[in-house]
Amino acid sequence: MHAAQRPNHRDAQQCTETDEVPADGLGPSRLSAVFDGHASGEWLQVNLRGGWVGEYGHDSTSHALVPFRMELSHSWLVRLSGVVRDGEGGVPEEAALSGWLLGSKVRFQKRQLGFWVLDEGRTMPLRELASAKYGATVADVSQPPIMYVGTLTADGQSMSGSWRIRPNLVPFIGEDRGFSFPEITGTWNAKRRGSE
Repeated sequence: MHAAQRPNHRDAQQCTETDEVPADGLGPSRLSAVFDGHASGEWLQVNLRGGWVGEYGHDSTSHALVPFRMELSHSWLVRLSGVVRDGEGGVPEEAALSGWLLGSKVRFQKRQLGFWVLDEGRTMPLRELASAKYGATVADVSQPPIMYVGTLTADGQSMSGSWRIRPNLVPFIGEDRGFSFPEITGTWNAKRRGSE
């Protein structure tokens, strides 16, 4: 549900970003805080299993909204998993989703196998950009997880919220320079397939 990051080019030694994201997007302390926040609230008894369609946009660019389709599984009380595929203008590979539904609050992360960037209106692999524009090589790395938070409507038919990618660095192999990616944010929304 997210198009690629826009690269900034700078000296690799200037970046010290080390904040790691747990594999499921919510570590024990985060999960406990989310449960505590809903301890006295109303819990929606909704299963998110099935097909969803939606779109996402970027806060800092004029990039057009990107449509997406996702298939969700909802199991183990609050646990969500699934796959998502972007439409035109997005990343051309399927990505995995994992997360949680707690009351009306939904949190999940998207993980892609490749690292995709948006350059001059075109989505391309980071390796291709490094070679074409800088004559450089980058390691075969995955894109950082894209974190989503949002709210499910009371009828369980739609949800919306915001997404973000933390700042990160991908150095060029054998060089003291690389790509520096700033934090990227945006908004998203989705409806059950058939209710749009």
